[in-house]
Amino acid sequence: MTKFQKAIIGILTVDVIAVFGCLALFVVTSGSGLITPAKNNSFVVATVTPYLERPTSTPVPPTQIPSCNVKEYLRLAEPIFQRFYDAMKLAGNTPRISLPSVISEMQSARREFQKLQAPWCANAFKQKASASMDAAIDAFVLFLGNAPDTSVQQKLREANDLIQDATDELNQLRRFDVFH
Repeated sequence: MTKFQKAIIGILTVDVIAVFGCLALFVVTSGSGLITPAKNNSFVVATVTPYLERPTSTPVPPTQIPSCNVKEYLRLAEPIFQRFYDAMKLAGNTPRISLPSVISEMQSARREFQKLQAPWCANAFKQKASASMDAAIDAFVLFLGNAPDTSVQQKLREANDLIQDATDELNQLRRFDVFH
């Protein structure tokens, strides 16, 4: 074999490897990626998802956010949230002997709140509000059971911190509702 023939085979081999490389890039990015020329004439590949890992449903483009019916959720959730905290305030001024009925009202409001289906944008609020309700109920149950004052006060501080977190999240939801 002459040097010329070896050179031709070498060039063909490089061309075949380049073609397979481009084909592999096409298969990996096909339908899930975008190849665009950059300013320096190189190529940029964005949003590459391997073929086997692509979801079966149509993905939501990153510029679109799924709708969130926060207005309807808040219409249902806020009165329950308020009813719970009104009962909590009442529990704070109720004699120990009368406390079971107020705790029962708090538990009822919490169960009603938990039954609501929160849209994706309200999940954080629902989790924080539920945690605050649990802590408040636990604090009053501790008080009812004659737990040490330090335990009751610690649980009440925890409940108050969680209530603040839930209220902050609720205020963010209200702002979200204004824009959607």
